[in-house]
Amino acid sequence: MQIKDANNNPLIVSGEIVNNNDSAITNFTTNHFGLARITFLYEDGIKYHAVFHINGRDIKYQLPAIDHSKAQLSVTNQKERSIKAFVTLEDSLHPDFRTTILGINGDSLSYAAVGTGTYGITIPLDNFPGGINSILLFDDQQHLLAERKIFINKDNYELSIKANKKNYAARENATLNIEIKDTEGKPLESAMNIAVEDAWLTQLSDSIEINNLPPSDEFLLNKWLTLYHDKYSATDIDLLMVAAKSLYNSKYTKNPNIQPGADDDEKLLNIIGRITDKKDQPVKDRVITAMSKNRDGFFMDTDSTKDDGVFKIPLPPIDSLELSIQVTDKHSVIRTDDKITIDTFNFPSFTTPVSIKQQFLATNINTIASLRKYHIDTAITFQGKGWLKPVTVTTIKKEELTYDASKRISSISEILPGDKLSHSYGSIGYALLTVPGVTYSFGFLSIFGPSMDIHGNIRTPTLVVDGVVMDNVDLKGNITGGATLEYFNGLSPADIDFIEVLRGGEAGIYGIRGGNGVISVNTKHGPSPVDYSKTNFKTFLPLTYHKSPQFYMPDYSNEVIKNSKSPDPRTTIYWNGNIITDEKGAAAVNFYTADNATNYSVIISGITAKGDLIYKRILLSRN
Repeated sequence: MQIKDANNNPLIVSGEIVNNNDSAITNFTTNHFGLARITFLYEDGIKYHAVFHINGRDIKYQLPAIDHSKAQLSVTNQKERSIKAFVTLEDSLHPDFRTTILGINGDSLSYAAVGTGTYGITIPLDNFPGGINSILLFDDQQHLLAERKIFINKDNYELSIKANKKNYAARENATLNIEIKDTEGKPLESAMNIAVEDAWLTQLSDSIEINNLPPSDEFLLNKWLTLYHDKYSATDIDLLMVAAKSLYNSKYTKNPNIQPGADDDEKLLNIIGRITDKKDQPVKDRVITAMSKNRDGFFMDTDSTKDDGVFKIPLPPIDSLELSIQVTDKHSVIRTDDKITIDTFNFPSFTTPVSIKQQFLATNINTIASLRKYHIDTAITFQGKGWLKPVTVTTIKKEELTYDASKRISSISEILPGDKLSHSYGSIGYALLTVPGVTYSFGFLSIFGPSMDIHGNIRTPTLVVDGVVMDNVDLKGNITGGATLEYFNGLSPADIDFIEVLRGGEAGIYGIRGGNGVISVNTKHGPSPVDYSKTNFKTFLPLTYHKSPQFYMPDYSNEVIKNSKSPDPRTTIYWNGNIITDEKGAAAVNFYTADNATNYSVIISGITAKGDLIYKRILLSRN
């Protein structure tokens, strides 16, 4: 039995099972998952009700009647290396009714046995992988009669994480050597991601997650149990397994209510489409040209249609891609009357559980206490006495931007849009002088006044062009150009999307290089976008893989940056979402520690080539 409130939150309540005469047969109390196991002797002809008490009220719920044509599968006495399973037949089934028991994990068969009538059987767990496994009961016609899940607490791999030191100083290089093997000691190829962060962040997330509902999705529940199984009793975990949703139907196929997964990667990695004529008939030997140009580069490719009118063009590794497609015949004549149909990639759809959409309950003392302990400035809003009433905020629509704001570095920097610049050579440098704080002294641009290094050289702002830092000095410390008035006056205003000036704190993202400010030049990368609706090109926005951004980390191998007085208060030290082990099952990562003396949590998660979930943590000390 599981009891939840209207918001799908579990309820810890007590109650009784009563018969027709409202006589109590047995008592029960739900755990913090809202679950309870109830055992009593069922008699035909009697209606049983569950009565539970909450907030001074008695709520009565009628229990469903027993189906006498069913077979039941139960699991008891689970030990480290075996479980005891019982098959029970209801009255209408013949005593010689034959059943088959299968142990399933994913697409792997771990156990099989055949029995007759009502019986018990000891199932060894040596061949079962760790995690959630399903025990299935079938009849002779391969109809699924019952399903029971079990959780086995063991790893399906051996993951080793070795640091090159026990303790690290501030801004010191740390190396982690990672090695993963299967249970037989053989190297295991895996895809992993790694995060290194201040340990209090992990403590905070753990303290909140462990007090929330376990996830309903089996994959996520598997991870949740792997992390927190030692926080709960074996009885609580077994109740979770009993209440877990079935993945199979009576024909031993995946439950149609659960998506089997989306399309394969072919539609995600390629543009696949079909060319048809006015009569919707496929057209052969049409030449398809696809092209795109954005800040990631230029792309163009072609393909010709087959007998069925189908074409396929591989997609480049470009995020947020807009393609223009043109159809011509084999004589290079543009065919504007042909119809282009593109196959779209069907991503799986995920629904957010109702409980996750709710606010934290004010009665959840453990959650609130964790927030106050680990992050005093984290606020969670509730409704009730003492809280302000909602207000309506009226905003003014912002002026439409004439430049690509996605390339902007800081929201508080000064911007010179390209359309505001005078379209004549020699004007950009002088336009920069209109920005507050930008001055011209001794032949050089400066921000908030000129400064000199120990050699007496003028320090100029750092120049960044299309995201690339341009060094202003040579190896001997001599000024080679960079952010000078002559440089900017030599630019063509027609090529400029916008210029961004970073002064003070917003330039800190560039570390010591940003000490004298930063001037970032963003070019247009070609002519303005063409309105393809007025041409023979058709536009298409395919769904592509997202390119994860590069994680920023100070380069403390540079002694100048390492000795900088600028503080490094980072709490997330390192992140890499694309670690692939080699044929030896090994990988290595390097990162630099920050200034705060604390412990770091190293969190590695991923998946092995065999499909097993990887998750492990270790602690590093930063003295």
